[in-house]
Amino acid sequence: MSAGVVIDGSNYRNMKIPRIIFHKSEMAGLDLLARKSLERGSDASILVTNSVLASNQKQDHWSWRHLREQFCMKSAEPLFEKYQARLQHSMFILALTANIVSGALAILLLCCLSPNPFDSIRVSIALKTLVTVTCLILYIISYQEKWFFSTYSRIFASCFLLVLTASSELATSLLSFSTFADVGQRFSVFTVLVCSVFLPFPKWYQVTLATFAVTVLELFLSGWSLKCGGGWSWPQMCADVIFHVTVSLMGLYIRFLMEFTNRKAFLDRRECFESKFHLQYEKDQEERLLLSVLPKHISVQVKESIRDVIRRIHLNPMPQRPFTELFVEKHRNVSILYADIVNSVALTASLHGHELVETLNELFGRFDDKAEMNSCLRIKLLGDCYYCVSGMPEYDSYHADHCVQMALDMIEII
Repeated sequence: MSAGVVIDGSNYRNMKIPRIIFHKSEMAGLDLLARKSLERGSDASILVTNSVLASNQKQDHWSWRHLREQFCMKSAEPLFEKYQARLQHSMFILALTANIVSGALAILLLCCLSPNPFDSIRVSIALKTLVTVTCLILYIISYQEKWFFSTYSRIFASCFLLVLTASSELATSLLSFSTFADVGQRFSVFTVLVCSVFLPFPKWYQVTLATFAVTVLELFLSGWSLKCGGGWSWPQMCADVIFHVTVSLMGLYIRFLMEFTNRKAFLDRRECFESKFHLQYEKDQEERLLLSVLPKHISVQVKESIRDVIRRIHLNPMPQRPFTELFVEKHRNVSILYADIVNSVALTASLHGHELVETLNELFGRFDDKAEMNSCLRIKLLGDCYYCVSGMPEYDSYHADHCVQMALDMIEII
């Protein structure tokens, strides 16, 4: 590697003042490639074409099998469990709110409408009050999402709320089966739906077992109520079985639809972030590519010129020469430094292609770092040649000193 310094300027031996010219022909291919991507009128992607964006768009498949395949392929199941835990936390808070409100209303109605509230139903009122206060305490404790990140905490909270719900809704019947005949089926739907839809069980088999247990309990209480009321009949019992099984299956189906929708929304949101990060990555890559061949102040003018051309094409679609502007600037009193590799042919023959690229990339990258430290601007990479200039785009009276120091640093790097 040999490093040479050429110092041109009016203050040094009256040598000819250089003109640093950036010609449009060096970027023609880049401009043609950028036409479509600049229609957004922003500083975003110049090299990302519609074909790249189209490759990220996938056809929607509303099938459970497709969702499972996508989750397995993307290894997204652990992250979805955290996402689902947050959703289940909201449903759990909603179930607690429903229990608190229904319990408070039940206590109020029992106290207001019962002729002898302190004789016949005082135990029921006490039990409902205890359950309602317990739900309120559980609501305060579980309001923070951090308690729901653990699987065991969700299972415990689900079982605890299930016991509270069953105790609250069936308090009268559990204490006195003789009065249960008047209760009917109005509480069973709420209990089963809370179990199958609102409780935050992490796994499907846990939901199924809990729903099955609640259904069996409801059928037992229904049969006992028929026996206590003296109206036992097999058709009535079969009707109760069909009713409770239908409600249970409906609750499980609602939970399945909710999980399906949540999984689809999770994948869509994940793809949205994926596309955002991909576009940002492509934008950064193209910006680095553009800055590797053009100075920053020139690249800004080039991008703005391309946008102007696209606007003119939209306003006037008639054929015309799109690019007629030359980006030429005059800079006086500047110093140019260039470096060339000695015996580059031998170096190329001794290294594989990727090794040669990595070597030059590391070498020129270190040169760029030193150029920035020495107030120099790299203007061109031509094969194994490295060109930089000092004194532009802003004038610097010490441009020659900067170039000399840059050359010394390059020799040290070599």
